[in-house]
Amino acid sequence: MELTTDAYMTIPEIHGVFVDSILTDEADNLVFGSFWGRDTAIREFQGRLTLGLSEGGMTSFNVQGDNCHNQFRRVFTRIGNIESLEQVTGRVHTDILGELVHCWLYHREIIKPDMANHRALLISMDDESSNLWSLVKTICPVPLLDHWENKLIPELYNSGMIKSLNGINQTGKQIVIDEDQMALIVKNGCLDGSLTVSLLNSSL
Repeated sequence: MELTTDAYMTIPEIHGVFVDSILTDEADNLVFGSFWGRDTAIREFQGRLTLGLSEGGMTSFNVQGDNCHNQFRRVFTRIGNIESLEQVTGRVHTDILGELVHCWLYHREIIKPDMANHRALLISMDDESSNLWSLVKTICPVPLLDHWENKLIPELYNSGMIKSLNGINQTGKQIVIDEDQMALIVKNGCLDGSLTVSLLNSSL
């Protein structure tokens, strides 16, 4: 595997850790991050995430670097609740840098939606979120019909129940369904005819 540090972003607060993608929510809390480094650097990084500031820990860090258009980019990232983050590591042999450790940090709701609070996170490598509607239906406490998708998705964006996450080399959505608000949207849509029970009627 060929890998050079030139194409990767760095974390000024900790030496020897490189980042190829990062994703944060509207409060700058880490949602997903892909980190590379030698074993000692990754171990130091993981350790400092769990320590308090008085012990040399980190509650936030900066990710910065140049993109392919030579434009400087920077993402301020908060750790948020470390207990909500999963950590997965693996060793990778590279042709240039030898053995590196690849560490993924990601919010647990990416893998397991919070059904009780109707919350979920969806990540992808581009702007196409083909699984968005399926995930909305999964966590929504109000029954939804498939042919309502084109009507309801814009409503969910407008109401703030779907929000785009901030990131570099990664895109994602945060979904938080408000049961009362969603019930009202569906009710009003059925009353004004924009949402129909019959698929046949919706095409007329």
